[in-house]
Amino acid sequence: MARARALHELLCRSILLTVHINPCIVEAMAEAMYTAINMDVQETHEWQVKHYTFAMLHGIIIWAMSFTADLSS
Repeated sequence: MARARALHELLCRSILLTVHINPCIVEAMAEAMYTAINMDVQETHEWQVKHYTFAMLHGIIIWAMSFTADLSS
């Protein structure tokens, strides 16, 4: 359980610090980066909470714990 928690904390921190980029659409990438850089602190926090919540509900940790529970039952 300690390993899962450590991985969970690592993934959550990584998710909050990422900028998702699609290099095939250069204009959209540039616009998204500009928007992210110029976002105010409150809006940045709201986006981080939104993505953190999504990751917690749909992340690999939840799937892995469910999968492990199914295997042991």
